[in-house]
Amino acid sequence: MIATILPSSTTFHAVEYNERKVAKGQAVLLEMKNFGYVGVADSYSLEQLQQYLIDYSARNEYIRKAQFHVAISCRGHEYSQEQLLDIAHRYLHEMGYDDEGQPLLIYAHNDTDNNHLHIITSRVNPNGQKIDHNHERIRSQEAINKIVGEDEELRASLFLKEALGYKFNSLTQFKAIMEASGYECFERDGNLEIARSGRVRTKITKDDLIAGFSTIDEKESYKRRRQLGAIIKKYRNMVSSRGELADIMQKKFGVSLIFFGSKDKPYGYMIVDHHKQAVYKGGSVLSIKQLQHFMSEEERVNKVELYVDAMLEDNPRMIAYELNRMLWRQYGTRIAKGRFKLLGGREVALSDNVQKVLKFNFMLRRVQAFFPTNETERDILCHIWKIENPHLIYIEPHSKPNNGFAVEMLNNLAASTEKQDLEVALKENHLAIFRQGDQYYCVDFPHKCIFNLASEGIDFKTLLPALQGLQSIPVQSPRRFNGIINNVLSHQTSASDRNAEWEVGGNGDYEVDGEWKLRRS
Repeated sequence: MIATILPSSTTFHAVEYNERKVAKGQAVLLEMKNFGYVGVADSYSLEQLQQYLIDYSARNEYIRKAQFHVAISCRGHEYSQEQLLDIAHRYLHEMGYDDEGQPLLIYAHNDTDNNHLHIITSRVNPNGQKIDHNHERIRSQEAINKIVGEDEELRASLFLKEALGYKFNSLTQFKAIMEASGYECFERDGNLEIARSGRVRTKITKDDLIAGFSTIDEKESYKRRRQLGAIIKKYRNMVSSRGELADIMQKKFGVSLIFFGSKDKPYGYMIVDHHKQAVYKGGSVLSIKQLQHFMSEEERVNKVELYVDAMLEDNPRMIAYELNRMLWRQYGTRIAKGRFKLLGGREVALSDNVQKVLKFNFMLRRVQAFFPTNETERDILCHIWKIENPHLIYIEPHSKPNNGFAVEMLNNLAASTEKQDLEVALKENHLAIFRQGDQYYCVDFPHKCIFNLASEGIDFKTLLPALQGLQSIPVQSPRRFNGIINNVLSHQTSASDRNAEWEVGGNGDYEVDGEWKLRRS
């Protein structure tokens, strides 16, 4: 367990950080104490919380950064939120922050793999005195070690208290709950002794334990057990062993699989559902035989490849992003740079044909995102992304380009007479200028638009007089483009047919990469 003291603040910005987490569903406010009028109001804002702490701290005018913000975290789900809350109170006592009237906020976060709390209070006590901060980081960890680090008995007692809140109806089921958290249980002299690392840490009488038996309603639990069965089947098809499956269920869903029998040939298992605080017989969810029906690595590879082929056959224009959403749900993998990775770590390359299809589809999607309004715009875009058949792209004659930024930029540059000045400005803003006959077109890559400069009233001859000295490129083919742009990423002039010419600007240092997306190098 770790207690991390976070930076101080004059404005108590930690309140804003945690309240934003709450708004996103990534945290919950567990406790709010001693906030006066704010604490008793039906509703409150983060500004009110911040201001109250600022006003409270103002009773000591010599403390500039009064915020005390600490995060207490454990390994994985070793401690529950309730246990961490109890530990937080003891921690505050050890650190001198528990005087009567001390304002306190405690948040529980759920956006990481490990349970953790955030505590916010003031470094000023209710009497206006500064709370001792000498060697506080050393004292902080010493306080945590005192509370839990060296007190296995306390830890066991806390978990025993939590375990008794689960729904179980036999000693075996209760033992499964304790085993799921690393404890061993032994029956002795009418007691159930709970041990860890070879030593008994706590115990409970069997009579008290039996009194806590509760029956899980079969109908009530049916939906949950069916859900767990579907989850186990899904991830069983992604792994190759019980150990891997158990790890995934624990980390992703807070569900422990406890097996009975020999290590190699278990005869049964229990499911400890920490989320619902219930224990189910494994056979009521999925038989042990079904659970252990693991596919070989080659079978899993083949299954993913067949799935990808089927998806592309059903939707030939699908891109990797769309495919990945389904691949992740079905097989826990994603395509990146023409490869996918099995949960075990092995990377597998997609076939060349599949890679070409996905790359081509991405290029089509990129071009279509610019909504060309005529054939010239379409053809320029197609050659940027090397689409040999422009007719695959729909023309949107009534589309209005999102060209406000580019038009303003070009108008602001209209007074410039130096070509280099214009080139620098275009490159910095990821714009490119094309000449098609006597017409000029601008491509705005970030805003995904292309437009004719004349249609926006931009006098390009005034904007760039140096252009008049360029030699015209002869037409090589009346019907086929040899490339409007030999390299869209370069800033050099390249020839094309129909007097189409790469004039100035560029796509900055963007490139079309193996992931089939435009990115900054």
